[in-house]
Amino acid sequence: MIFFENLFYVDYNLFYVYKLVKRGTIMNRFELFKLRYNIRLRKCLLNNMLCILSPRNKIVIRISQNLDKHIVKYQKRA
Repeated sequence: MIFFENLFYVDYNLFYVYKLVKRGTIMNRFELFKLRYNIRLRKCLLNNMLCILSPRNKIVIRISQNLDKHIVKYQKRA
């Protein structure tokens, strides 16, 4: 009897670890999705602003730097 109880306990722990790993992958996918969304948003915003404003404008420079920051984060994660 003790053997079966221990086996169940081990299986339960493995299932719990599996759930944690699976949850971690879901969080990683969600974070990658957020990064991709932020990159696309800033890229479209930057392209539209460059049609109107000069590339030396402070706002355009800030958005460009922010876009670079998100691209670097995405490349490190993916």
